[in-house]
Amino acid sequence: MVGPLEATDEAVLRHVWRYRLTTPRILSESGTLDRADLATAEAELQRLASIGLLHAAPLITGCEEPIYYRLSETAAQALGQDPIIAKALKTDARAEWYATALFCCCGNVVRELFTREEFQTKFTHLWFVGQPVRYYLEPGEDGVVRLAFIKVDTGGPGQWERLIDSCERFIHQRITPDKVAKQFREKVAAYATMVRENRFQISVLTAMPEKQRAIALELERRKLKGQSVPPIKGYAVPELFDLLHPRPA
Repeated sequence: MVGPLEATDEAVLRHVWRYRLTTPRILSESGTLDRADLATAEAELQRLASIGLLHAAPLITGCEEPIYYRLSETAAQALGQDPIIAKALKTDARAEWYATALFCCCGNVVRELFTREEFQTKFTHLWFVGQPVRYYLEPGEDGVVRLAFIKVDTGGPGQWERLIDSCERFIHQRITPDKVAKQFREKVAAYATMVRENRFQISVLTAMPEKQRAIALELERRKLKGQSVPPIKGYAVPELFDLLHPRPA
């Protein structure tokens, strides 16, 4: 058993819990540590790893650098969480959480991913068991703050049409009453209202700016042709590329 956590230690561990992983850069830019530079963030993560609260491992398989950090079972228990969240992340999951953390913590816009518990509390009218939770609030350029779901593209440079179709299916499953049990249909109706009122989007994170542009162009093409256009916005996270396509050692 670990004793009571210091306030700073708990804040860092909760940051790692929220995003399932972190790096010195992500931590330093997240605002978790007040005005922390990269060296300070790295020292803090190394210290927590040295006392068994974090695990350190190479982010990219087969490469010694860069290093990422995830919770230990001891840390998970100290936060009152199931130790299963401290399991080592497989490559695809690591890529998805890395992209999510970069997008939320290191961009020009401050975003904060909802934990499952936060989403259940704040969006009781939408929540039901069995759905993935990777939501945050996206401030739109039109002044509307939308609930947004993060989808990380782990594919190659093409297939943006399939990616868009996948997002459309995701939304269809959440706004179609026949897709859920009767006790959840009120929540489906609330989700459908949110989509209809343009208060929802899927944020697609891709490693390639070219694919981001291709997604935007395909959505515009569908709009001009009068076809269904799901509420999608693409964002480029170039740092994801090396994790998805590691260079030979």
